[in-house]
Amino acid sequence: MVKAGTFREDLYYRLLVVPIDLPPLRDRIGDIPILVQHFFDKCRAKHGRLDLKMSSALLAHFTNYDWPGNVRQLENAVERLVLLTQGTEITTADLPDFLQASIATQNETVPMALPEEGISLEALEKDLILQALKKSAGNQTRAARYLNMSRRALAYRLEKYNAQSEPMRVRGQDA
Repeated sequence: MVKAGTFREDLYYRLLVVPIDLPPLRDRIGDIPILVQHFFDKCRAKHGRLDLKMSSALLAHFTNYDWPGNVRQLENAVERLVLLTQGTEITTADLPDFLQASIATQNETVPMALPEEGISLEALEKDLILQALKKSAGNQTRAARYLNMSRRALAYRLEKYNAQSEPMRVRGQDA
């Protein structure tokens, strides 16, 4: 905005005392259960629903979602649960559709028949990684989450299979 002339440069530098780089919520999966509990306690008190309970098993639904709206979307989803749940315990049926779908996707398995002549596990792993990258439009963080592995482990495997340049090619296809 400073370059475009729509924000005063002197004000920008006055506000830029301590720059804070906050990664998106999808890259901070460990924060999600803590935030869910915080928002749940806050909303229960705000709406007088102190009798409402949420099992820890439901947290998997929250951590398997990408949260494109970040923390605000997470807080709104929790408040919605507090407001709309009829009983005294939140169940899977009470979750919004997008959270229910996130766990259904995770529980899918890759259907395959094993050929008689055998298979190369390394070739299969490389193919699965490339498919996950294609599905995530080349985003390695999402592909790693989809494969239930760390971003670092995915990068290691890409290097191992000499496939670092392939995600760029994958991005151009169907992305």
